Amino acid sequence: MEVHHHPHVAKKNFKEYFLEFLMIFLAVTLGFVAENIREGVSDNAKGKEYVSALIQNLKDDTTSMNNTIEENERKLSKLKKLISFSHQDLSPAQVRQDLYRICGSSVTYYSLFKNNDATIQQLKNSGGLRFIRKQHAADSIAHYDVELTGLYGAAALYTHANDLGIAASQEMVDYSIYYDSSYFKDGEFTSKPLPLLTSDPVKQKFFFNAVTFEIGATINYLNSLYTRKPYAIRLLKFLKKEYQLENE
Repeated sequence: MEVHHHPHVAKKNFKEYFLEFLMIFLAVTLGFVAENIREGVSDNAKGKEYVSALIQNLKDDTTSMNNTIEENERKLSKLKKLISFSHQDLSPAQVRQDLYRICGSSVTYYSLFKNNDATIQQLKNSGGLRFIRKQHAADSIAHYDVELTGLYGAAALYTHANDLGIAASQEMVDYSIYYDSSYFKDGEFTSKPLPLLTSDPVKQKFFFNAVTFEIGATINYLNSLYTRKPYAIRLLKFLKKEYQLENE
C-alpha cells in the first residue's frame, strides 16, 4: 500500500501577502495610468490635427471674405451710379448705353461668401470637439460658427434683393439686344439707339425702387462681412498661438 505525503507548503506571513497585493495593485494602476497617457497623447495629437485643418479653413475663409467684400464694394459703387439715372432723361442714346452697361454689371451680379466649414462640420457631426481639450479653444470655435449663422441671414436678404432687382430690370431693359449684332457687336454697343421696354414713369420708378432696395441689402451684407471678418482673423491667430502652430 502506497502512502502519499502532501508537500509541505510554508505559510506566508502578513507582510508577504501585503507585498504581493501591493505589487499587483501597482501593476494594475501603472497599466491604467499608462493607458490613460497613451490615450491622452493620441487625443492631443488628434486635437492638434483638427486644429491644423481648421486653421487652413480659416485662411480660406479670410481670403474668401476679402474677395467677396471687394466684389460687393464694386457692385455697390455701380448700383449707386445706376440710381442716379432715376433723375435723368433716359431718351439720349449715350444715357441708355450707360444704363444698359451699368445695369448689366450690377443688378444682375452678385458675390456670396461661402465659408470652408469642412472641419467644423466634422467636429460637430463626429464628436470631434472632445479632442479639443482646451475649453476656451472649443468655445471660440463654437462662437465663430454662431457668428457665421448671422452672416448667412444677411446673405438671404441680399440674394432676395438681387432677385427682385433682376425681375424689375427685365421690365426696363431688353437683354436680348446682346444677341443682336445691330445693337451689340464685338463686345461693344453699336450706334443703334437701345430700346427701353417701358416709358411708363410708374414702372420706371418701380425699377429704381428695386435698385434702392438692392443698394440697402448690399450695404447690410457688406457690414455683416466687415463685422465677421475680425472673428476669423482673431480665431486664426489664437489657434496658431495656443497650439504652437505659428508656421501653419
